[in-house]
Amino acid sequence: MVEEWITTDKAAKIVGVTTHQIRHLLRNGLIKGQKFARSWMVDRQSAEEYAKQDRKPGPKPQDD
Repeated sequence: MVEEWITTDKAAKIVGVTTHQIRHLLRNGLIKGQKFARSWMVDRQSAEEYAKQDRKPGPKPQDD
C-alpha cells in the first residue's frame, strides 16, 4: 500500500482537533507520521482511522 502524506493542518481537520494536538499524537505514536526537514507529515489513512475511534474527552479540571 502506498502511503499518502498530508499536512498536520489537513490531519487536524480530518480528526477534529488542533494542529498542536496532532503533533502530540504523532510524538506519542497514536497516529503515523514522519518528519521531513522541520515539518511533520501525517499518513492520511492513520489520521482517518484515528478519527473513527470512539474517544472520550479527558476529565474536567478540578478547582482547588
